[in-house]
Amino acid sequence: MFYIQTVIKPKTYNIMWKLLNTGININLGDRIRYKEAIHGEKIFTVVKTEQHYFEIIPESKDSNPANKDGAKVIRHFDIGYSIGLEVWE
Repeated sequence: MFYIQTVIKPKTYNIMWKLLNTGININLGDRIRYKEAIHGEKIFTVVKTEQHYFEIIPESKDSNPANKDGAKVIRHFDIGYSIGLEVWE
């Protein structure tokens, strides 16, 4: 008598959020979210990039880059140490 062994492989999901580390480049228009749950699922858009920092604003349907309400400045040095961010690929 022969037995057939079946192997069920778990589904692999393509995760589109990538953990942001210090060496990863940030570009204008990138979508970013905080890794911590304290900020909820709020998505931010990068509106300004410089050598040592970048600026983000909350994303909304009527978001206008000229409107800087809720803008945050993130230093590259802080990423991974005091701030956990993820970038949309």
